[in-house]
Amino acid sequence: MRVVLNVLLLLFHQTLLLGMLSPPQNVMLTSENFHILLVWEPGSGSGNGTQYEVQSYQRSSNWTKVDTCWRNSTRSSHICKLYFEDIHKMYWARVRATDGAWVSEWAISNELQPYRDTIVGPPNMTLILVNENLTVNLSMPLTPYRRRNGTYKSVQKVLPNWKYRVSLSEKG
Repeated sequence: MRVVLNVLLLLFHQTLLLGMLSPPQNVMLTSENFHILLVWEPGSGSGNGTQYEVQSYQRSSNWTKVDTCWRNSTRSSHICKLYFEDIHKMYWARVRATDGAWVSEWAISNELQPYRDTIVGPPNMTLILVNENLTVNLSMPLTPYRRRNGTYKSVQKVLPNWKYRVSLSEKG
């Protein structure tokens, strides 16, 4: 009888522990100018000691730990920057909460193909007014991808067919 009671108490305790830490919610990959962000919200019951583990995945490979996001705590904004080398491949990410010995289930993000899903932002613009001459300089936003010399590539170098249309109009 004592053994049965101990087993029941152990099962109850494990069930209680498993139910205490909910997985992160609303896990989403986004991309602007090929800068990839993983964002999530804490699950119910996540306290100040809750930390998060992040892994990424691309088709035909295994889940890989993302070191830059490992042990991300609730004191952060639940945003993790990711870098995906090949803009034509499909990627996923997953996040789980940990708090001491408690570990939640993984919460998996949406799929993301950077080439298809990135949002291209507006060009950078500077205006210089000297006397009655206005000079407008436009430059393409930068991506996280580097040239051989170490400088960052612009969106135009990654998407060579991308075009902006600039028009000048006058009121009245």
